[in-house]
Amino acid sequence: MHSVDKNEFWSPLLEKAYAKLCGSYEALKGGATCEAMEDFTGGVTEMYDLRKAPKNLFQIMMKAHERNSLMGCSIDANPNQLEAELTNGLIMGHAYTITNVTMIDIKTSRMKGKIQMVRVRNPWGNECEWKGAWSDKSQEWKFIPEDERKEIGLTFNDDGEFWMSFTDFAKNFQKLEICNLGPDSLSEDEIAKNKKRWEATVHEGSWRRRVNAGGCRNYLETFWTNPQYRVQVIDADEDDDENLGTLLVALMQKGRRKLRQEGIDLLTIGYSIYKIDDNNDKPLDMRFFKYHASIAKSPAFINMREVCGRHKLEPGHYCVIPSTFESNQEGDYLVRVYSEKPAALAELDEETGMSDIQRVIEELDEGGKKKRYMSFKFFNDLPFSHGIHGGRLHLPNLRKQFFSGIFKAKEAEIIEEGMTPVKEEVVTAVKYNYVTGERAFIPGMTPDFEEPSYITLQGFEVTPLDSQQEKDLKESFRRVAGEDMEIDAYELQEILNAAFMKEFRFNGFSSDTCRSMVAMMDDDRSGKLGYEEFKKLWTDLRLWKSVFKQFDKDKSGNFNSYELRMAFHSVGFHVSNGTFNALVQRYSHRDSKIYFDDFIHCVVRMKTMFEIFKEMDQGGKAVFGLDQVITE
Repeated sequence: MHSVDKNEFWSPLLEKAYAKLCGSYEALKGGATCEAMEDFTGGVTEMYDLRKAPKNLFQIMMKAHERNSLMGCSIDANPNQLEAELTNGLIMGHAYTITNVTMIDIKTSRMKGKIQMVRVRNPWGNECEWKGAWSDKSQEWKFIPEDERKEIGLTFNDDGEFWMSFTDFAKNFQKLEICNLGPDSLSEDEIAKNKKRWEATVHEGSWRRRVNAGGCRNYLETFWTNPQYRVQVIDADEDDDENLGTLLVALMQKGRRKLRQEGIDLLTIGYSIYKIDDNNDKPLDMRFFKYHASIAKSPAFINMREVCGRHKLEPGHYCVIPSTFESNQEGDYLVRVYSEKPAALAELDEETGMSDIQRVIEELDEGGKKKRYMSFKFFNDLPFSHGIHGGRLHLPNLRKQFFSGIFKAKEAEIIEEGMTPVKEEVVTAVKYNYVTGERAFIPGMTPDFEEPSYITLQGFEVTPLDSQQEKDLKESFRRVAGEDMEIDAYELQEILNAAFMKEFRFNGFSSDTCRSMVAMMDDDRSGKLGYEEFKKLWTDLRLWKSVFKQFDKDKSGNFNSYELRMAFHSVGFHVSNGTFNALVQRYSHRDSKIYFDDFIHCVVRMKTMFEIFKEMDQGGKAVFGLDQVITE
């Protein structure tokens, strides 16, 4: 449906479509100019308080005009009068449009140069215009050459459009909104002429309770669980002497207008930006945020549909973290990054897999003496740029220990303090409590490392079974298994509950969990476990039990679901964000807790799938038949 006249547009049709998009006409009531500009152009809107304007605001407006950005300005409304007119001709509480930003040549008997000018339009299109300097037919225009007037399209009609010097503009208006259009807004001719444009990247996401709704930095223990995006500032801006690149970061919460009729209001949202290493492509953990401050953030955490900020950053890699102010608040969002030069944006994620976390106790002969050492691997998540590249550190009176490492090393070994390390740049001494996991002081790292740094070693003890313990374990197994020395899932349940219910406050392992354990160790698919299979399972359970205790600090029999990813790392599991979301939803309770039985059930199933995939792996992919899918 349209008018027969091609020059006539029926705006109510567009209004009706917009109302349908938002849910109702009622949903269109109120709002900001920036929301309308964004919805009809897909651009990113910045808001400036002209009473606190940045020094380079005119340059910002010039670049925006060059990129076809939409700009609007206004004066705060008078609460006692609707659209009150000031003596200078401007209307309070009224939306104006900025139609041109330029430098105009001026020549007088005393001076010659350029003046910063802004052209503004009153949408009423009548005689209500600016009455000050550079208004229609004002004395200042006689100093502008005729050819310059023609170039800027100067007219003196009562059409609502007028010119102001930038100085008067900034003094008399109070708010400025700039809607920066994306690169797809340019026509083919403009692209062919290499017209300046913004480079844009977009990502959609969600905050989900129990998973990644971590709240702002005030909630340190959960902040790190928020979605994280890696962005690269590749090059500095044009016409910039500071060697800095511009990033426009916009965070929008989606679909909230439709929820108004349900009494659900806008969330309070914002974002933070952190400098990261160039090779960091994994999610940052809590230790990083504990020792690093943000280098930029949103102008405020605010309950508006979108919050946007302009940031000048050095070339390099950064992490953008969108969040709600409070933790455990759910919502969908859209994060957009605009830049003058291309800036790639990608979500920081892990690749699903299982690490080799087996630590081996070695007996090494040095100078005729037997010394106990432990080889182990560390995860690549040291929260600063310098890391150990291979070395050996001593643990006095070493027992069999398991660690969730934080070194930036592939391999390392433990040696005694003062011995020569494998590489000269590696630290030669460390002091720490390797059982409680207290902070470790490192006196030196690499030769160019100027300041001492701290590392946390999260340790938990798993002592090997001595001969008496193994004898008791075998006797307990024989007592339940009988003459055939095999147990099924229900007999396994009896053994485990008798052992673990003494240590943990829980109702015992469920039959489903025990069946999953049998399936994990049952290589011959007999549905039962022999003693050697049971012994291997027992070793795994003791490790997983130690990990659980590490996170169950109050001994309540559970830990927060936000800690599940760290628990996975401690047992050598890595999962992608999407998989982690599914696991939390499946194995956590409504109170955001992971209980002991659910944790064991989860890691048992995961290890089973990892082992099956490892057997069937064909270059990162596995092919399964239907029978295998059913039985596994």
